[in-house]
Amino acid sequence: MTSMQAQSFRPPIRILLFAANPHATERLRIDREFREIRLALRAEEQAGTVEIEQRSAGRPEDLQDALLRLHPHIVHFSGHGTVSEELLLEEYGGEARRVHKRAFAHLFELLRGSIRLVVLNACHSKPLAEAVGEHVEHAIGMEDALADGAAVDFAVALYKGIALGKSVPDAFSLGRNALHLKGHEDADVPALITRTPVEMRPPARTMTTGTRSPIQILFVLDLNSDNPVARDEVEAHLPDQRSERHVLFLSKYGARPANRGVGVDFSGCADAIARMVADARNRLSSDGPPVRYYVAGRAALPVFTHLGMELSAWADVTLINQRKSLIWDVLSFQQQHALAGDPFFKIVKGLDVDEPSDADGRVAVFVSTGHIARRSDIHDFLQTHNSSTAGFVEVRAERSTLATLDATNAALAMSELSRIFERLPSAFPRRKGIALFVAGPATLAFMAGRAINLHSIQDVWVPNHEGGAYKFAAVLPWKGRARALVSGEAHDELTRKRLLESIVERIDALQRTLRIEHLPPALSPEEARRFLARLSTMRIDRELRGDDFEFNIIEGSMVLGRGLVEALRVLPEADRVRVGQTLFLHELFHFDQNLRSATYHGVGRAGVALEEVDYWADAMTAATLAAWEIHRGGESGKERAREITVAYVDAVLCGIEAFDRFEQGERIEALYERRLRRYLIWNLQRVRAQSLTQAEQLWELFGQRLIVELAPLQGRLDERFDKVVDAPQENAEIFVVLGGKLMRSRLAAQAPSVILEAVRTFDRKVLGLAMRAVREQHLGLLAPWAR
Repeated sequence: MTSMQAQSFRPPIRILLFAANPHATERLRIDREFREIRLALRAEEQAGTVEIEQRSAGRPEDLQDALLRLHPHIVHFSGHGTVSEELLLEEYGGEARRVHKRAFAHLFELLRGSIRLVVLNACHSKPLAEAVGEHVEHAIGMEDALADGAAVDFAVALYKGIALGKSVPDAFSLGRNALHLKGHEDADVPALITRTPVEMRPPARTMTTGTRSPIQILFVLDLNSDNPVARDEVEAHLPDQRSERHVLFLSKYGARPANRGVGVDFSGCADAIARMVADARNRLSSDGPPVRYYVAGRAALPVFTHLGMELSAWADVTLINQRKSLIWDVLSFQQQHALAGDPFFKIVKGLDVDEPSDADGRVAVFVSTGHIARRSDIHDFLQTHNSSTAGFVEVRAERSTLATLDATNAALAMSELSRIFERLPSAFPRRKGIALFVAGPATLAFMAGRAINLHSIQDVWVPNHEGGAYKFAAVLPWKGRARALVSGEAHDELTRKRLLESIVERIDALQRTLRIEHLPPALSPEEARRFLARLSTMRIDRELRGDDFEFNIIEGSMVLGRGLVEALRVLPEADRVRVGQTLFLHELFHFDQNLRSATYHGVGRAGVALEEVDYWADAMTAATLAAWEIHRGGESGKERAREITVAYVDAVLCGIEAFDRFEQGERIEALYERRLRRYLIWNLQRVRAQSLTQAEQLWELFGQRLIVELAPLQGRLDERFDKVVDAPQENAEIFVVLGGKLMRSRLAAQAPSVILEAVRTFDRKVLGLAMRAVREQHLGLLAPWAR
């Protein structure tokens, strides 16, 4: 053993505790293990001689991110190993991702840097420790399975020894001794692998002889249609040495170019970036040649910020940028290129606080190459979007001349930004997120996105400056339009099954007992008879199949789908079955309207025409079901007419919400203008229904076309030219049309933003208050029965 191998660690010792416990694997007491380690080292952590970072639900990309950002000396993995020499990490949904020892070891070959010890607390992990030990000074793996209690005792003794100055071999012996002292039968399971320390080897990236030429992947953000970047000019700045080169244009993944950055469809761009980056990730190979990434092009700053965030940890990226002076810069952000010298960002305000802020709003972060922040514009943006401000952080170069980011300072500036963003969570522990304002070149926007650690800052608003004001662009990390994940746990599946059975039973009752007198008077007797005949022949699938809601009247079948039933499961119990009935009858009315899509998700781009048929399907459904339940209740039903009608309007709203929750989660980021109108219409219908005095008023409530609109609104067209709402303009008001008559309701200063946010977050209480004010203002037209 060399003297270097027996060296102790110099404080502060950075320890990364990384855990993975995928679904369908044995539950481990990882929380207890990590808690005991931190308790044992509490004094050292408080003294600053030990720094512990903890990551759980670990995916491969999370491990890469942590190693790149934290530069740990010790990496402790707790989870599952396999007899086939693999570790089980996690996927996005919690499923197991098998990582072979070659890929795992290659990660430490690439990122070994400051790492001196890797501990794999996973059964059968000795072969992985041996593979990792080829690249780091020490690795510890397990010969077999180690009981949870023994694993905790071993880890506590090991790290206590290291923290108090023992070398790794000595601390390892202390760990084994602790197991013997406590009578653990598996005391010999931990195995120490010692290799030549990393300091005695040349860095992997400086090796040229005998290494394979890299694969080059060039991301081109080709979204500036009036000043496109020339591919050949960009490629002229790439190294000649390569095994392959792939050029990925963002427009090929669905992003739509814009003229001078005006009218950019940021949601479409974000989806395109996600697809492009996923394509690039698929080109990674643990045993293939290294991959080098390059970024070039012209696009709005939020697009560069988003790409920087997507590539923040796992990719070695070089940015190729042409200045307005036509000079080309080739910028590397790797730490080894960060030359010592004066800081690039000489002005950093808002982080040096005596104690953490108690404010719980959004932190505004302004990053600039020299421009001074226009706080009034930032305040207006946050106020427009109904957000309070927890603090203001300004990061910029000196004002004397606008600083230039080039090859001599980009890595230094990148390092400074990363450290600044790392300080944000402790300065503003109660923040709801940050709003990032970038004033500078695309290079700076990319760096800002790359600097944000998504483990500690998980909600970032990124506005775009256009027309003299900030306009909303995106929320990062981008969640996209991907549907919510549906748990596969047995008890969740059983709950969904029971809910489906309840819905089917209620629809069965509807098929048996619905009569012509329950149907809207607008239907002719022949139309009503045909409707009831179709109703009686429909069969509802009693099994959970797929995720989509499918309705095929030709075949006489309906499938609710696992995903939709899951969305209904979160609703109040009293609403769930009514919503199922409502969806069923809504689709049945669509057939008479000549809207006959095979699946619900296949309909949706027909604009005004679709709004019209959707409104009447909703109205006829709510009226029919309310009349049916009132009739079934007899005199009691008549007395409860208002309550029953409101319940079915709620069911219409719940059905609309269920699809949006399934598609977008708990907040509607991509809010289409026509979708907004539908929410406003049915929230106004709800307060109108609350004013009913007798059952006979039911058809008066639902018999006329109602239109409700919040306007004017800021927005943009998506890739399919559908308007997506960003924010209301200052003079926004509510317009209502009923029976061909127009009503206008002017709103208080912040009311339009509050209403819009309430729609995005499904806040019916706030919407109810707003719509009640509209009803009272126009009571004679909106609720004449209540006068």
